[in-house]
Amino acid sequence: MDLNSAITEIKGIGDKTAALFHRVHIDTVRDLLLYYPRGYETFGAPVCVSEARYKDVASVLGILMQAPVTRYVKQFKITEALIRDEAGATLKLSWFNMPFLSKTLHPGAQYVFRGKLTGDGFGRKMQQPQIFKISDYTALMAELQPIYPLTKGLTKKVILDAVRTVLAENVMLPEDLPEELRQEYGLLPIKEAIKEIHFPETKESFIPARRRLVFEEFYKFILNVRMMKEQVEALPNEFMIREKEETDAFLKRLPYELTGAQKRVLSEIRKDISGPSVMNRLVQGDVGSGKTIVAFAAMYEAALCGYQSVLMAPTEVLAIQHY
Repeated sequence: MDLNSAITEIKGIGDKTAALFHRVHIDTVRDLLLYYPRGYETFGAPVCVSEARYKDVASVLGILMQAPVTRYVKQFKITEALIRDEAGATLKLSWFNMPFLSKTLHPGAQYVFRGKLTGDGFGRKMQQPQIFKISDYTALMAELQPIYPLTKGLTKKVILDAVRTVLAENVMLPEDLPEELRQEYGLLPIKEAIKEIHFPETKESFIPARRRLVFEEFYKFILNVRMMKEQVEALPNEFMIREKEETDAFLKRLPYELTGAQKRVLSEIRKDISGPSVMNRLVQGDVGSGKTIVAFAAMYEAALCGYQSVLMAPTEVLAIQHY
């Protein structure tokens, strides 16, 4: 097994599970290792029923009062149970299509139930809560739990088991950052970073892993932009857009004066588009810093020279705003 191996090469993943992975664009071992969690969940200490707040996701410690009962409503199997805490407060629990809980949950035993609360007072409920033995939940409290983008049928456990298997086989992404660069910026080796991003032991160990991966992403982006710029700069500019007095007149008619930074950037753009080589430029600025008016002025000058421009926007809302 190597980075280019199909996901089915991983033990325990058949065609059906591979199809689920494909839905989230994971087809190879490399795709799997690069499928980072979108966030992390921390499990706090469990609380009693009365301390759990309405609409909050809570972990409630309670004693199961009786064996869960399953009733049938149309095509659904609804399993219900009742727990109480040490103070006597009760909480109703329900699960859909999980009748086996009637045999696996034992009356009189303590469990931690984690889910979102609805209702209040004596009508408090928790639907489809996760179930933990106290010892298992205690172990989770010491860890960060990764949250992956999922699709129906694909669970976090399946992803983690697959990553764990790959790491056990010593299949790893290549180390693309030179050692001197990693030492200069205090960056983890790629092997440690990948392991920690999927299986963070603590919050403190997770931060250096994320820093390493973010650094590498920006580093490669900058290198690619620089290479692309060098290639583009070699192309001759066959469509000279000369500076026009009408553009300056338009800018003077604006109800405000451009800032120094806006004037400087626009001057550089006008110099580029009238120069001997094709322009390749990224204008960067915060929201409201004036990027749009700079772009519009350059487009206006292109129109004055008999050329067309295209303004592309990533969202419909932004496109309407520009229009």
